[in-house]
Amino acid sequence: MSKVRIVNAALSKVGEKFILRGELDFTTSVHLKTDDYQREAMPQSSFKSILECLESGGILPNIDLSMRGSRCKERDGAFYLEDDVYIVDGLQRVTACHLFMANNPGTSIRLGVEVIFPMTKTEERTRFDTLNTKRLKVATNKLLFNRRETSRAVQQLYALSTNDRTFPLYDRVAWKQNFGRGDLIGAMTLAKVVGTIHHHKVNGLSNSIDGTVQHLDKIVDEVGVQVMRANTHAFYALVEECWRIRTVTHNKRAPQLKAGFEVTFARFLSDHYNFWQGENGQRLFADAPMRRKLAGFSLQDPSIERLCSSSGAALRDLYIQLYNHVNSGKRTHRLKPRTGKTMMQMSVGEMALSEETEPEAVE
Repeated sequence: MSKVRIVNAALSKVGEKFILRGELDFTTSVHLKTDDYQREAMPQSSFKSILECLESGGILPNIDLSMRGSRCKERDGAFYLEDDVYIVDGLQRVTACHLFMANNPGTSIRLGVEVIFPMTKTEERTRFDTLNTKRLKVATNKLLFNRRETSRAVQQLYALSTNDRTFPLYDRVAWKQNFGRGDLIGAMTLAKVVGTIHHHKVNGLSNSIDGTVQHLDKIVDEVGVQVMRANTHAFYALVEECWRIRTVTHNKRAPQLKAGFEVTFARFLSDHYNFWQGENGQRLFADAPMRRKLAGFSLQDPSIERLCSSSGAALRDLYIQLYNHVNSGKRTHRLKPRTGKTMMQMSVGEMALSEETEPEAVE
């Protein structure tokens, strides 16, 4: 007999099925079962975000349960499920909650649930597959948009791209789930470019939302909001002058707006003293001869254009070609690399931090 207890619940019927929505009395979670269609419990290290949510008093998303039978009794304002109850979606949340309670004796947890019954194993498997293959993930651009209220750096980048008409990408950065008609790059690419520009000041490049935001906020702490914003503006003003942004109507035909090129170019600038001036060399700058030299680097060359849309080691090849182009024909005023590791010296594994995949912009 199951004896899973659901409190604060409401019962409804859809066709031949009953749906019970409420909160799981977690003391009865020991009666929950799993079947072979379910993923195994993940290592404890994968529960970090769930545990952080519990520790902060946050509310976890509801879990999806199934009962193989119809024996359900209501007593004292609660529902008791007396047939076998299976976890369809939410095993990791349940496992993390058990771990949290073991590490925090005396705490109580109520987890939101939706229980469908009566169900068969075949129906459960179909629902499991549907929930885990057709669920639309939230875009990283939207997640970054949501961080603007808690991150000074993200708030400034959002303001720069939505309020400053002098910014070459004004109103052209996607901060929503989908690219809009006029969007050219995603907010996550913008964030990674800014992080890479300042790599020589603050290390910590990351492909995760949390890691990227933390890196940006450390940059603000190091150089200040105004310098970070000015350097971002200067970067895209340089791209605009050399290869054009404002006249672009679709990013698919603009190698200068491919994430691979932007991050590689940002790392190229960060790696060399030639592009920095001011107090502590923290302001991005390119003099007129350098701007003319960069403008001569043809992104429309088929081999270069292909590299701009690539990833991994191909971006190192793009970097080397850019480096050789800028140094070509010069006996003086050649590039002055910093003493740290430049992109030419990075391993393929390190190159992964220069990769970013964006959805296509809408025609």
